[in-house]
Amino acid sequence: MILIEKLNQKLQSNLKPINHESLNKTFVGYSNLYQQSVFVKQFAKEQGCYTEETVTRQMND
Repeated sequence: MILIEKLNQKLQSNLKPINHESLNKTFVGYSNLYQQSVFVKQFAKEQGCYTEETVTRQMND
């Protein structure tokens, strides 16, 4: 099973991919599980998640 199928099954959604320059994979759609629109990002490298988390934390400080 491919990634988007797994996400759609877990989130009870119909996610659509978003094209982006980065190597990350991004998807948006409505999740019946959460009863709202969701944005999902899969980072190309594990370090990318930590970097984005750090930058977001600094922006919120």
